[in-house]
Amino acid sequence: MILDAKLSWKQQVEAKCKKALALMCQLHRVTGASWGMTPKTVPWLYTAIIRPYISYTAVVWWPRVNLKMVNNQFEHIQRLAYLYTTGTMCTTPTAALEIIVGLSPLPVYIRQEAMITCYRLQLNAQWTQMNCGHMRIRTDLMINVPSSVMRSDKILPKFFFHKNYEV
Repeated sequence: MILDAKLSWKQQVEAKCKKALALMCQLHRVTGASWGMTPKTVPWLYTAIIRPYISYTAVVWWPRVNLKMVNNQFEHIQRLAYLYTTGTMCTTPTAALEIIVGLSPLPVYIRQEAMITCYRLQLNAQWTQMNCGHMRIRTDLMINVPSSVMRSDKILPKFFFHKNYEV
């Protein structure tokens, strides 16, 4: 993570976008219609590698997603994934590509990942009860998303002291 003096996360997001663009270029180089991996693998690689890389630690810097400049950077990255997946002309509208490919926009995905992380931390009693900066995600979570919809990876421990086998 890149921290600046004002915690604006500008350098962090720019570094993530720059690295994601480099990854997209590498992805484009290894996929082709007549050689290499097929374009059908592009959405799989994008959702398995690039999106998790971008959304890593999003619970901290998610308010930066609300800025128009950052949305444009994320839209550019996702548009490249759409174009590499579909092989359409570069003049195809992004909204049409989103419908064809079926992926949610990157800012929406980042907010979703931040909410999931917040929910997981809250279940484990590791979330501080504050309502400023990036901590506002908890109020958004409590107002907009019912807890029955949220997924959780918390597993309650079960102890089995009786052995059902002999050695």
